[in-house]
Amino acid sequence: MKYVILLIIWACAELLSAQKLQFHLKDSDFDDVPKYFRKTHSLSSPSLWPMERQKALLLLAEAGYYTAQLKETFSADGWQVEVLTGEKFEGITVQFEPSLIPLLPMVRADKDGLVTFKSPQAYAAALQGLIAEFHNYGYPFAAFRFDNFEVNGDRLLLHVGMDKGPYTIWHDVQIKGDSSIKSKTVLRILGLFLGTPFSIQKLDELDIKMKQQTFIEMIKPSEIAFEKEGVVLYLYLKSTKSSSFNGALGLQPDPISQRIGLTGDLQLRLLNSLRRAEQLDVNWRSIKPATQWLNLRFSYPYLFNTLLGTDFRFNLYKRDSTFLEVRSQLGLQYSFTTHWLVKAMYSFSSNNRLYAATSNSQFPSVASLRNSMYGLGLAYRKIDYLPNPRKGLIINVEGLIGQRRVLSDSNTTNLTAKGSVYLEHFIPLYRRFVVRYLLAFDTYYAPIVYSNECLRFGGLTSQRGFNEENFLSTTKSTSQLEIRYLLDRNSAVFLFYDQTFYENLSGNNYLNDKPLGFGFGANIGSKAGIFSIVYGLGVEQNNPLDLRSGKIHFGYIAYF
Repeated sequence: MKYVILLIIWACAELLSAQKLQFHLKDSDFDDVPKYFRKTHSLSSPSLWPMERQKALLLLAEAGYYTAQLKETFSADGWQVEVLTGEKFEGITVQFEPSLIPLLPMVRADKDGLVTFKSPQAYAAALQGLIAEFHNYGYPFAAFRFDNFEVNGDRLLLHVGMDKGPYTIWHDVQIKGDSSIKSKTVLRILGLFLGTPFSIQKLDELDIKMKQQTFIEMIKPSEIAFEKEGVVLYLYLKSTKSSSFNGALGLQPDPISQRIGLTGDLQLRLLNSLRRAEQLDVNWRSIKPATQWLNLRFSYPYLFNTLLGTDFRFNLYKRDSTFLEVRSQLGLQYSFTTHWLVKAMYSFSSNNRLYAATSNSQFPSVASLRNSMYGLGLAYRKIDYLPNPRKGLIINVEGLIGQRRVLSDSNTTNLTAKGSVYLEHFIPLYRRFVVRYLLAFDTYYAPIVYSNECLRFGGLTSQRGFNEENFLSTTKSTSQLEIRYLLDRNSAVFLFYDQTFYENLSGNNYLNDKPLGFGFGANIGSKAGIFSIVYGLGVEQNNPLDLRSGKIHFGYIAYF
């Protein structure tokens, strides 16, 4: 009956907005009390106080205050909690309720059922793991019951039991605001399934996960209501301009004719157009005379309202009259959480040698090829704001293996393999200063590597300070370091340094080098989009720095 009364009270309290939580120390001389108690906190719902109370008591126990007490009062301004730390003890001996022992695999009890903890930290860790078993599996109101306190010198003996409280499930989700996303898609993004046990851990991660989505924005923190049927989650969302059209122009000198050439890059990105968190990318580039590149990608993350998704990619590359390359890749991905996903891939590539292949000195060995590969990938992304990040981490690891057939020798197949590691880290330094570090490693293996199979890199996204696709390699590792100063939410200025180590095993000649580039740039945001300009200088093959070889890149991203 008491739990029914509590649920009624808490359901009525849900009408209130988020409440402040403030602690008051009875004795301010206790410098070893955790800093948690000296800060003002916010609870999205008054009904979360019992869980927060358990957290506070365990933090005090971790500091050695096993007998600490909390005296709380609630008003329209929130919770005011008086902390009575009590006496501090060095060690503690506990007799757990028999039903709790199986939930403590790392704890060993003696023949009398007693467990001795040598430090407050060990005791608190055991109880934190124990309460999490209940809070994360349907018993959010579970609370410890402490009985039979006995003091023996600087040690304490007590009995620990558990009041589980009512069993609670995720019952419903309500979306408030003008978001154009379906509630089922939101549940998949959050990793929630209605009818499953309520979890405090998942509740704590809700707002963090929603902030990772580029096509929706939280109006205010989420709230929950405990009802008879279970927990109702209230999300306050609005749609954001996440689809984009990106147009870029670049000026680069031709080292032979000494003329300035114009490069182009157009990109269309449609995100959440079907209200399923799907993404469509179309990218066309003309980076050299008679050279064009077309890239298509379609991602559909939650098939049949599950955590399974698909990823399809198509790439067409025509290098003047030297060769034509067509690549396609189909992937099936599974999202463990919003941040991690694993995928299986099938990739097919077709390379056709064209009539002028023998006259291109940059591609001395060109062949017509067919290559089928299978692979696995692992990806992680947690970033605070995609257009202009302040903190976050992006990781992408892929590996593929397959067989290649050279059309000039159709009876022979060769083993091929390729792998890649991509890491991008944004670290807040001081106030508006941010460090961006990027590491991109790629490698390709075949018994004989032809020039039109090589990795092509150089330019704005891979090695600044050089022309687009200035380098060919079979293995490369690029590091980028930027010091950014954020002018506002969408604007920043930065200094950069890029360094690449690469080798090229194609053809009959072995080549390796470590080109570097440095310079400065700016991203200027407005209501319509973001304008970018970058100037870079590059050095390769131990040549002296030439200020006349600088590269200027312009870019513009318009959101709609």
